[in-house]
Amino acid sequence: MENKQYVSEVITTDVIDKLENGKNYLIGSEMSSGKNYWARHVLLPYALDTKKRTLFLSHRTQSLKQQQSYLEDYRLERERQFLGGMYELKTYQSFQNMIKRRDPILKTFDYIVCDEAHYFVSDSAFNTKTELSFNYLNENTDAVKIFMTATSDGLFYLPWKNKFEVLKEANFYNNSVKDLYRYEKDETVLSVISNEVENDNKVLMFHNSVETIAEFNIGNSKILHAGNRENSSEFKQIAESQQFECDILNTTKLLTEGTEIKDDSVETVVIHGISDIDTFVQATARVRNQKVNVYYKRISKKSIQAKLRYLEKQLHYYDEFDRLGEIEFIKEYGIDVIGKSMKAFYLDTVIDPESNQEYTRLKVHQTGLAYLCYQEEVYSFMNELGFEAFFDKYFPNIQFYDLELLKRENCIKLDIIDNYSNKKIFRDQQQELVNVICSKYGLRGKNGSTKVGMKTINSFFEENNIPYVIESKKDNTRDSETYGKRYWILNNN
Repeated sequence: MENKQYVSEVITTDVIDKLENGKNYLIGSEMSSGKNYWARHVLLPYALDTKKRTLFLSHRTQSLKQQQSYLEDYRLERERQFLGGMYELKTYQSFQNMIKRRDPILKTFDYIVCDEAHYFVSDSAFNTKTELSFNYLNENTDAVKIFMTATSDGLFYLPWKNKFEVLKEANFYNNSVKDLYRYEKDETVLSVISNEVENDNKVLMFHNSVETIAEFNIGNSKILHAGNRENSSEFKQIAESQQFECDILNTTKLLTEGTEIKDDSVETVVIHGISDIDTFVQATARVRNQKVNVYYKRISKKSIQAKLRYLEKQLHYYDEFDRLGEIEFIKEYGIDVIGKSMKAFYLDTVIDPESNQEYTRLKVHQTGLAYLCYQEEVYSFMNELGFEAFFDKYFPNIQFYDLELLKRENCIKLDIIDNYSNKKIFRDQQQELVNVICSKYGLRGKNGSTKVGMKTINSFFEENNIPYVIESKKDNTRDSETYGKRYWILNNN
């Protein structure tokens, strides 16, 4: 790890003093670099001392609750000094409701801090209201607007009137990962999970879909997702104490952003089926007090190509809209299909000022379009170079291991090396060895035959990182029953 530089060390009160109203500032610092700490301990006191009001926006309810918990003592102290009411904590959803009802309080804020700011792009895939908050911030010239996220690439696809001024960039050499392990079979990672629990450790497991959770609902495990969070004791525990009591917490993307886990027992994070690289990176950094081993399910070429085809189809619809215009496009595809299937548009109800009649207009969903363009570029890169190509950027100093290959190597060692090394292997034993390799590990000769020789087996060892080689020798011991016969010997290479 390089020397870590925290946000508070870079963006001092002298820097804050020079920030200008109406401009967009990006704190793109890596995870666990103190972005929220800076907001609470540097920006907020500065704003209060200069009698300026601050609006903090959080992506998820649990991150909002954690912020409230961190600021509770500070809030009470300020109220005792009759200095309360100088800051507000809101979710983006509450913020959007304030915009819709034209809440006059919005004009009173001097600083607007957008935590997990990739929200404007990432959530637009299923939430058209991101457009509302983006438009408000894009038009706002009264407040200093500060956007905080470690995965900021998608934000640059949005049509900002004022370009970002970057206050701190990410240094991904400072990450939360010990090692990365890829698995393909569920049984492989289940073995890892069971081993962790047996050693009195806890496991945090992220699923791409709730549909896969049941397969990992073993032992003292709990399930936490958007549908049950209000009644979840684990959700409350994490918000209040940054810990959870169960051995295995199966969750979804719900906890991949803005959540802090500070539990010495959590040494392992599993990411099951998530190919969105921003979500993947965010998930690796939820444990804040120590580095963790990260296990993730292999992202297949087939799934990458399916996602890419979907994105290309969505962008084709936008090109068609641009070519045909609104009226002809609606005639071509129909309003129902557009509303249900096309992510680059949204239906807006407009009131005619003369007739006072309501009618529906089709508008381009700018945040949704930005999401599609960004994701299309990401998955094109992934399709060309593979999912792991992103590791050079986000985990540049971390070792990556193929768990299935390690498991295979270990099995080969148990089946072959331990049974045959440093022994004279004569014809009958040679055939036994060949049968084990061919039947269990699929070794075949050039013509697909199971009749393989010493050279083919040595190539098999080399391909599977087995540091052994078979050599052919002749028994020259005259009083031996096998005198004059040739045999194989399996030696460490």
